[in-house]
Amino acid sequence: MMRRGAVGRRGPGLVGTMARTAVVAGTATAVSGRVHNRQQQKYQQQEAAAYQQQAGGQEATYQQDQLEDVQAQLNELQRQQAQAAVATPAQSGGGADSALVAQLEQLAALKASGVLSDEEFQAAKAKLLAGG
Repeated sequence: MMRRGAVGRRGPGLVGTMARTAVVAGTATAVSGRVHNRQQQKYQQQEAAAYQQQAGGQEATYQQDQLEDVQAQLNELQRQQAQAAVATPAQSGGGADSALVAQLEQLAALKASGVLSDEEFQAAKAKLLAGG
């Protein structure tokens, strides 16, 4: 019994071709899986960095808002103290004190409106209180 095709047979045959195809397909799957995993890690790192940056920006905004609130409260307290200081001499009576209080109130209004700077206000107040 002679086999057909045994003499003229070329290449690895069907089983060899199937084995080679399986190896190539397995390698391709492993490489694509590794590439996919690397891309996922990269995207996760980018998202984490963006989240941290956004959280840091929100924290800075929150702190800035708090600072502005404290500054507004401080300004209000200073205004109240100035009014109390101006009201105290007025309560002691006397026409000269009333005129002085009115002038101090005018200076305070000019300072509050931005016409006078702090230095100008202090100088004018000192001049009034010194009697000149």
